[in-house]
Amino acid sequence: MKILSSKPLKSDILVFDEINYEYLKKVLPSGYSITIIKQRPEEIFISREILKGLVHIFIKRFSIKEGIKKSLKRSYYESLILSFEPKAVLTIIDNHPIFNYLSKTIKSIPFIAIQNGLRHPFEGSSGTFHVQHYFSFGENEKKYFPKYNMEVENYYPSGSLINSIFSTKNKNIEDEKFNILIVSCWRGNIGYGKDVKDSMNSMKIFDNLMSKYISKRNLKAAVILRNERGGEHWYMPEIGMTEEQYFNKIYPKNVKIVETDFKKRNIYDLINKSDLIISSFGTTTLLEAYGTGKKILYTIFCNDEIYHEIFDPSIKCINPEPKYFDNKLDEIISINKDEYFSQHKKNMEYYMNQPKPDTLSYIKNQINKIISSENTFDKKK
Repeated sequence: MKILSSKPLKSDILVFDEINYEYLKKVLPSGYSITIIKQRPEEIFISREILKGLVHIFIKRFSIKEGIKKSLKRSYYESLILSFEPKAVLTIIDNHPIFNYLSKTIKSIPFIAIQNGLRHPFEGSSGTFHVQHYFSFGENEKKYFPKYNMEVENYYPSGSLINSIFSTKNKNIEDEKFNILIVSCWRGNIGYGKDVKDSMNSMKIFDNLMSKYISKRNLKAAVILRNERGGEHWYMPEIGMTEEQYFNKIYPKNVKIVETDFKKRNIYDLINKSDLIISSFGTTTLLEAYGTGKKILYTIFCNDEIYHEIFDPSIKCINPEPKYFDNKLDEIISINKDEYFSQHKKNMEYYMNQPKPDTLSYIKNQINKIISSENTFDKKK
């Protein structure tokens, strides 16, 4: 945490959380001043105006259930945001609990979030997810968010922002091609709650089945790791090994293990060079690939349907019986890619919308409309 003894100059747009700002700024309308409310590490601004607002809000909103620490933090950020009097608050970290709280609490300012990853139904259990204006991947979120206590006031299905940026960059398809690209679902050091245990168990079942299938069919396959070497999520103490060690232990040497590069986003290059994209859990990457016309398969071997019910039966396998698994893969691999696209086109657009003229332009234009609108928001604080 970093304590600053003053508040920065007022800005038209506040960006909440600096993560992926380099992508967010591509869709920010021109002509507006911008301030980033940094979270990594967290920057705390202290001024008489903010402290006065904090005390007033804390007294008004404090609840024993939330506790003093949580109430103070929420009150601070509410006071900070209101002191800026911005035209809008934006984030690409759409599930940030403080942003979600402020979006629900402050109605005098538009709060705008761009979906950054697949939101699983179990994420709604806390009851904190709330966004006033949400640039979702597609129409699917409209269907399952309300069912799982995730609140959105206005949806704008627009596809994946990051994919739209890198899919235009990664056109260098090298000679090396793959029949199958396995997307790692390694969870890392985020605790070892039920969803982590379930997903890691599903991953182990899947990888053992996949390893045998690749060898039997003599296929060319690659695994794209989820974390960069040496990062905080590279080693999982609960598993007792690194992500790389895990995959090397299961897959034969002819399966290529590819280290991820967050700056280059090399996963999109691999998607371009692979026929089938597959994973052992609900990862965003597969839907991004699906939206560009690729064959995908979610193989989720968890008994609780909350992990897989948001996916259409045509793009998932929940039966770990080896013969069924092999037949499912044979069926998908054997189908002509043009025929697959024809069969799945409507579903692809449902999960990953392709707005006109393109995702970047659509998001930028809609944000500008939201900010410039004088009648959309209740001006009472």
